[in-house]
Amino acid sequence: MKFLNIDELKLGEYVYGYYLCKKKYTKKTRLGDLYIDLILEDFSGIVRAKVWNHVNHFSERIIENEIIAVKGTVVEFNNLNEINIDFINSVKNNFYEEYGFNTSYIIGKKPKNFSIIKKNIISRINSLPKKYIHLIRSIYKCEKNKIELIPINKKNFLISGGLFCYTYTLLMIFDSIKKYYNDIDYVKVTIGLLICNIGFIRYYDNDLFSLTNDGKDYGDKILGINLLVESLSQYTDFNKDEIGYLKKCILLDDYKITEIRFIKNLIMLGEIKSV
Repeated sequence: MKFLNIDELKLGEYVYGYYLCKKKYTKKTRLGDLYIDLILEDFSGIVRAKVWNHVNHFSERIIENEIIAVKGTVVEFNNLNEINIDFINSVKNNFYEEYGFNTSYIIGKKPKNFSIIKKNIISRINSLPKKYIHLIRSIYKCEKNKIELIPINKKNFLISGGLFCYTYTLLMIFDSIKKYYNDIDYVKVTIGLLICNIGFIRYYDNDLFSLTNDGKDYGDKILGINLLVESLSQYTDFNKDEIGYLKKCILLDDYKITEIRFIKNLIMLGEIKSV
């Protein structure tokens, strides 16, 4: 049986596929019957899906931000394709590899220009003040350069190396508009863009799509702060204000700081851009 990516789904076709469950909602029909409304994703696109039967049985198998195996029929609703699901199960412990599952069904390949992207990011790091060069290099090299491999669950970046590509995209957007903003510190914004998503290094497991236990329990922001603090312990030349700013670059919760507001706006723009 052929496994279908989302961009290959055709109306009326019976499908068998592996997808990332991005969102899960339990709802009621007008008659009061429960059903599950899902948003599924792979590197090729997004599709809605619904579970109408055996809702309680299947519900416990569906966890947001984890991979699920799906069987069902492609139907049309509001002029868009969606899947009416007959069977659904979680993909864990490599069990489905026996039946042909491969992470490439969910996570796309690195872009052909990845070496250029990597070179650009390294250049950005090397342009920073010396102590920030050492700090960010140490973060990027942790866990065997995992940051160069992991995807990020954002539009267009569910690919191998997606986090690197997303960071590059944010930096390129910054380059294109920074000349219009004279009231921001360009170095501080660059630092923020380079570290704001480092928590994903420990958010994803080594298979690059399952979440670690800490990822499930704490989320990428707390993991990012922990990784930053561990990395800072190697250095003594960062003062309290500098450390505070670095933490805020990850949490992105202090709108009083001009650079933090600016980084948040860049991230919003990055959501709709692709490499």
